[in-house]
Amino acid sequence: AKANKAGGAARTRKLREAIELYGQAHAIDPDNVAVLTNRAAVHMALGRYGDAVNDCKKAVETAGRVRADAKLKARAYERMGKAELQRRDPEAALRAFEEARGVG
Repeated sequence: AKANKAGGAARTRKLREAIELYGQAHAIDPDNVAVLTNRAAVHMALGRYGDAVNDCKKAVETAGRVRADAKLKARAYERMGKAELQRRDPEAALRAFEEARGVG
């Protein structure tokens, strides 16, 4: 329910509200990889690339621990790569994109 509300807030560009709601959803269901990757996307929309990278790293760790769908893990690496590009760290971005390609 919180994740759905967060998604709605993000779609209507209520980004700070979306961050808060995704945080609540993560507290309720810490194994939900999609919540972390979605919150990372909102962080990116706000220009908070370091926070996006941190959420993506948590998503990758969680995906491995709970054996989440490979697509979710790949999405986390892809978003991490995009955030690293915005942080002007092409080496880290390349590593993330290579990991995304190798998932599955």
